[in-house]
Amino acid sequence: FTKPGEGVIVQSPVYYPFYSAITDAGRVVANNGLIFEDGAYTMDLDGLEALAGKPENTMMILCSPHNPVGRVWNPAELKSVAEICAGNGVLLISDEIHCDLTRKAHSVITTLDPSYKDNTIVCLSTAKTFNMAGFTAANIVIENDGLRKRFQKRRDTEASGGMTFFARIATIAAYTHCDYWVDGVNTYIDGNFNILKGFADRHKGLGLRLIEMEGTYLAWLDMSGLGLTDEGLENFMNEKALMSIDPGHWFGAGGSGFIRINIAAPRAALEEALDRFDAALYNL
Repeated sequence: FTKPGEGVIVQSPVYYPFYSAITDAGRVVANNGLIFEDGAYTMDLDGLEALAGKPENTMMILCSPHNPVGRVWNPAELKSVAEICAGNGVLLISDEIHCDLTRKAHSVITTLDPSYKDNTIVCLSTAKTFNMAGFTAANIVIENDGLRKRFQKRRDTEASGGMTFFARIATIAAYTHCDYWVDGVNTYIDGNFNILKGFADRHKGLGLRLIEMEGTYLAWLDMSGLGLTDEGLENFMNEKALMSIDPGHWFGAGGSGFIRINIAAPRAALEEALDRFDAALYNL
């Protein structure tokens, strides 16, 4: 849906494969960085309007819920994004892969106004909710006939739209028989987050600050108060705390000084990791 050299808008800090997907295709990253104030993230809608108004920027990839900052965007925010994109001829790709894993109500962007369906493509998958990434099965919802035909033509040309029989049956089973799993896993993730929050609160004196996780299972921890460089922070977590984390600087502008922790894990494993983390902080 874009041409080489055109700009694709993203909102950093954001899931880092967005950047490589854009640049590897010969497109240009147009960054509409999130605003971080008082420990919370909001969208820079004025900045988005300015970027969308530039003719070279023809697409936006929205992360909703947002990875890694954990925001579940509210309807007003989503409407603003949809209307800015539509008003400036910017095609909106809404990555909603974490939409089932939330602490507050998530709005699928195309349900907020029927007109949004003409300029929005929604990306979904069972990969996160049901731990099925290995099935390589995803759902692309394109309700505009013209856009869908363009997508199908390119997909068929590249022979990239196949799905295994096993993946198809597993996807049907997940979506039709596994509500209990979604409820259970959200409750479990909530419990893990509360444990991590208690840990961060105990170390406020060192400058640790855990960002509220409205959605996803990926905790975003501000460790800038330790005064370490990004390399130093990464080394500290890997070599001293013995934890495998995603360094915040991987996620682009605004990620420096943060780490992302996957808390979709057995509680005993999380608690063991936090014991190592605690010892490393004590000996910092």
